[in-house]
Amino acid sequence: MFTPTRPSVCFLFVVALALGCGDDDTPASDAGPAVDTLPFDASDARDGSRDTGIDVDAGPDETPPDWGDSMLVATEVTERSVALRWDAATDRSGIARYVLLRDGAMQGETSATTFVDNTVSPGLVYEYALRAIDNAGNETLEGPSLVVTTTLVTPDPGDVAPALDPEAYPGFVDRVSFLWEGVPAVQTDVADGAIDPARVSVMQGRVLDEEGTPLAGVTLRALHQMGVGKTTTREDGRFDLAFNGGGRTTLTFAIDGRLPAQRSLLTYYNDFYLLDDVLESITSTKMLVEEVCATLEATADVESTTTSWTDNLKPGSASLPNETTLWIDDDYQPPPPLKFLSL
Repeated sequence: MFTPTRPSVCFLFVVALALGCGDDDTPASDAGPAVDTLPFDASDARDGSRDTGIDVDAGPDETPPDWGDSMLVATEVTERSVALRWDAATDRSGIARYVLLRDGAMQGETSATTFVDNTVSPGLVYEYALRAIDNAGNETLEGPSLVVTTTLVTPDPGDVAPALDPEAYPGFVDRVSFLWEGVPAVQTDVADGAIDPARVSVMQGRVLDEEGTPLAGVTLRALHQMGVGKTTTREDGRFDLAFNGGGRTTLTFAIDGRLPAQRSLLTYYNDFYLLDDVLESITSTKMLVEEVCATLEATADVESTTTSWTDNLKPGSASLPNETTLWIDDDYQPPPPLKFLSL
């Protein structure tokens, strides 16, 4: 009969050495070659898997790119170009290229997140949309979109005026109606019937900046004439504006970064009028108002305030703070103290 006995101490020591439970101070050179290990989480044991952070068997990429909250924006819009920018889409296999659509038709492709469309026309509305294609060939059918209106450039009347019948003698309105009825029109936002054929006249002229350079983009309107629309100065600073003549007609001039100006002229029916170059009413009046405003801000006693004036002012008007209006008389004289300012 076999009787179990306690193992000897010597045998336990040998087993401990075989299991690697020796002295912690064993030199690395004696411990054998190093083996790279991956961290193991106890939760891995539940499904027998280990998350190494590497997708070793994800299968083919069949998912289209994700746009998330990406937006398509226009960074610059002119009469002949639209510059676009967007946030990049994301995808597991990477983005191969973007497809830009304009009004539903392909406009171009790029791997960048910017695009410049140089094939637009002035004053038109365009709708842009984006699609993204990943390196696996998956394509998004719906991406960010944007509606853009290009800048409207006022055409030269000489370029859009229709040919006249040499055997007929058209009336005045027949010769000038293309200004607001043509495509493109020189004068826009004209209401039906606002321009009276029996009274219509045309004002022409030019606007210059302080350097004497033609100033484009200045908006002109006929003051107190509802529905006759507006026009803007062209690249050469010139303009043509149809209005209802008869009595004193006042034109307003406005452009961003400058104070509005006005010009008045006695007009009659069915005629052309050439206005003197508009210059100081936009620039010199601005210089004056800046000085007056600075003085008003520096003191609360308006009646005792005086200010310096430039020596090249011409008739005009400009708005001051608190809806104060400063008027410069036709007969220019050195101004009195500011206590005579009409509030």
